[in-house]
Amino acid sequence: MLQIVVLRGGALGDIVLTLPILQGLRDFYPDCFVTFVAPYPQAILACYHADGLVDLNSARLLDLFKPGTSLQDEASERLRADLIVSYLSDPDRMIEAKLTLSDTTRFLQGPFKLDLERRPAVEQLAQPLALLGITSINPVARLTSSLPARPMNRLAIHPGSGSRNKNWPVGHWAELLGQL
Repeated sequence: MLQIVVLRGGALGDIVLTLPILQGLRDFYPDCFVTFVAPYPQAILACYHADGLVDLNSARLLDLFKPGTSLQDEASERLRADLIVSYLSDPDRMIEAKLTLSDTTRFLQGPFKLDLERRPAVEQLAQPLALLGITSINPVARLTSSLPARPMNRLAIHPGSGSRNKNWPVGHWAELLGQL
């Protein structure tokens, strides 16, 4: 069975944007085992797209980011894969070297920082997958959850982000909420 590891840092929106990538990998490799390495608790959003979740902020992964160290055996085993797709900043290719433990491991470096002015974010994240032959990904993130036994008449929104440039105008939110 093909083992795939996807590494992604960031906040809630970054994880949501990565869900189509996880689904695209699963669609292309239907019998694969996907491990998603991302910060908790937002990584839990991927529980229906990945077979395993690993907290990127875990102390066990600290050596992944420290020069001159190697991963602990447990972390190394958990991240062993045939295909690794990383969206982490790795200018010195240190993370790649620590995770590419065999000649059969394929490592794809995705963009760490997205250019929001040029192309949609999911399209940019999908770009390295073209090297695998994955040329089409549904850009819509699918969030799946268990529904309560009885419906709740509640709606939650999250209108902010880490950057004012990424925020949707307040008037748009007001219009959407009015329609809902």
